[in-house]
Amino acid sequence: MANKVFFVRVNAKTGEGKFFRCGLEFSREWREVEADEATANRLREEQMLEVSDVSPSASDSAPSVPTDPAGRVAAIKDVIASLDKSNADLWLGSGAPKVSAIEAVTGWTLSGAERDAAWSDSQAAQ
Repeated sequence: MANKVFFVRVNAKTGEGKFFRCGLEFSREWREVEADEATANRLREEQMLEVSDVSPSASDSAPSVPTDPAGRVAAIKDVIASLDKSNADLWLGSGAPKVSAIEAVTGWTLSGAERDAAWSDSQAAQ
């Protein structure tokens, strides 16, 4: 199987500055990791770490949290358009993006209903 590329850092909620797992050292800065599926799964299961399939550079330019519903849907649609369509880990079997993939970019929590509304709008516009 091919290695996966993902990004890992120490979860800020832990209060730790460094953490070792799977023979790798992690800090509070995002680190790009290329590893096999088993290692990727082990790192994702580790509560001391945050793991993202989306480049943190995309997260750095994330929009602020919109307060109005229309603004939220528009921001979610922008993120959906920016997601890597070739990365199956970001998408559901139905073709819709995973909520977690959108949250990784926006930095804020959203509901499945918000994702569905934005996805529906995106599909209607195509």
